[in-house]
This record gives sequence, C-alpha cells and structure tokens, in this order.
Amino acid sequence: MAGVPEFDITGVTADMKRHVKRILIDSVHDGPDMFEVTFINQSDSPSNAHDFTDNQQGQFGQPIKIGDELEITMGFVSDQQETVIKGEVTGVESVYRSDGASEFVVRGYDKLHRLTRGRKQRTFLNMKDSAIADQIAGEAGLSAGSEDSKTVHDHVFQNNMSDLQFLYSRARLIGFEVDLEDDKLIFAPPRVKGGAIAELSLGHDTRSVRFRVSTSAQIKEVQVRGWDPVKKKEIVGKSKTGDEYSTLGGKKAGGKMVSGKYGSGGSGIEMINNVPVKDKAHADEIAKGRLNALAMELIQGEAVVEGNPKLRAGKVISFKDCDDTFDGDYYITRAVHISDADKVDGGGYTTRLQFKSAGTSAL
Repeated sequence: MAGVPEFDITGVTADMKRHVKRILIDSVHDGPDMFEVTFINQSDSPSNAHDFTDNQQGQFGQPIKIGDELEITMGFVSDQQETVIKGEVTGVESVYRSDGASEFVVRGYDKLHRLTRGRKQRTFLNMKDSAIADQIAGEAGLSAGSEDSKTVHDHVFQNNMSDLQFLYSRARLIGFEVDLEDDKLIFAPPRVKGGAIAELSLGHDTRSVRFRVSTSAQIKEVQVRGWDPVKKKEIVGKSKTGDEYSTLGGKKAGGKMVSGKYGSGGSGIEMINNVPVKDKAHADEIAKGRLNALAMELIQGEAVVEGNPKLRAGKVISFKDCDDTFDGDYYITRAVHISDADKVDGGGYTTRLQFKSAGTSAL
C-alpha cells in the first residue's frame, strides 16, 4: 500500500513549497494537460496573507509570473518520484480572508496550449498530414514526433481554426491522435501496443472501478466513397472487423460480438461520402480510422486508484482481480492526479482514471 505522498515543483522557491496545500494535474487525450497548485498562508495578519517567505520579507506575487515554466513530480516517500507534467503558467488567482488564512492558486498547461491561441486561415500545398503537424510543431517551438500518414494532399485548407482544432480535425479523419511528450508533438495512431505501464489490482491499489459495455456503436464494416475526376471512376475504401489497431488483450472485438444479432443491425455498414478522398489508399485510411474510433467505444470505465505518476492519458494499463470479463488492458483517456496536504497518509494522493477498450474476453 502507498505511504506518505511526496512532490516537487521545479521553478518554485523552497519557502513556497512548504505552503503547498493541494496539487491537481488533469491529463487528457483530447487537449492540453492542465495543472493547478494551491498555496495557503496561515498568517494571523491579513497584511502578510501573500508573504510566503520564512522571514516574512517578500511579497508572494513575485516568485511566480505568467509564462513561467514549472515541472511537477509526484510520488511517495518510499518510491521514486516521476514527472507528471511540464507546463507554463497561464493564470493565477488570489483568495483573501479576514482571518489571514489566504490562498494563492497557480494554473497552467503543458505546451500544447500554444496551439490553441488564435485562429488561422491558410492553405498547405502538396503535404502529408504528418508533415503539416511537424510544421505546426516547429512554429510553436515544439519538436516534431509525427508518424508518417502516407497520403500527400494537393491542398489542405485551415479554415478559421486554431492550430490545435485543425490538427484534431485532420487526426480524427484518419484515426490519429494529437499529444505532447517532453515538448514533442505526437501525431500518430493511438499507442495501444507495447504492453501496460502499470498493473492495477482491486483491493490493493485500486479502490473502485466501473466498467460499461455498450454495443450500440459496433458495426462490421466502414466504407468510404468518393470520385476520381481524372479517371472518372468511383473510389471505394473499406475497413472491416479485424482491422482494429488492437483489442488490448480482449479476444473478441465489438464487431464480432454483434455479428448475427439485432437482425440486420449486427451486420451494419457505415457509409462515408462527405469527405474528399484522393485515392483508394486514402479512402482505406479514413475507413480504418473510423472503424477503430467506433471499436474503442465498446468498453469504457472509470477508476479511483492510489496515486501513481506513471498514469497519464495515452498510456495502457491493466486491471486484475476483477473477473474474467474485465481483467485485461485498457487505454487511458483521462488521468486526474490530486495530492492534498490535509490528508497525511496514502489517501493524500489519488489518481482518477477514465479508460476504454476495443475488446473483451468473456462476453
């Protein structure tokens, strides 16, 4: 079981660290990761409410400024701490109380937030989506980490969208995701292969877990149809059950579960004909991306576990000691880390998870 929570914040003075009341880090797979650090001062004088130095000489607002970079590591005294987020301060909040117990809250995001600022209208010519992502990464001062998206587009129009909105729209079309790792912009399919980063056991480090299975979105095939104006012929791309990136250890994907059930619904086909396609390979790519997006809606769930800094959106975890239906691997879509100084034992650091999977072994 966990011990006493421990943390460190690079970019904050030692005096201020002693006044940390609460740390919250929200890691998501569809936006910038966020951090919030709350400092508290128990001074009996309101005039010293934001003085966080031991000798009561400095003003609290001076050590942390908008735009400062912070790195937060979390863990327990008995274990090695790990970096949970590197980010930039984007906002502060002051709370004054007449009894002197005042608070100062610092908020910020990882550097993916740089892509949310402003809207642009521009055209990219003769480029792959992955090359577009790499260009946008460079413009934001990030390094490039894209996986080759193969299709070269004659032109792609960014129509009054932020860079992040634009990249998400391009990524969703072909089943890719957008993420940030160590200042590297990731533009790639979901990283569901390679094994779990942590095994979570009910009754040991898992306090509660909920699994939901829904076959409502499960179908056997996606077809993408377009028109080649040069060759004057139809373009047809397809992706069927079995084309999933991974069923995460589950033996049966949703498409197989519904096959032969619900009348003709179990053999459903989704048609896409409202997006431009260049050739069959591009149509196949879009079809596979859509099939995988639907497949990953088969199982979704939430869990509350003891704090674990390894758990972040975009990683794979494994549950055990539930039952044969749900024991196995899952893809994290959200991880909220909360360290609370008011709770001095293992309960002071918890991680709340949201996750999903495209396969099950027993249903």
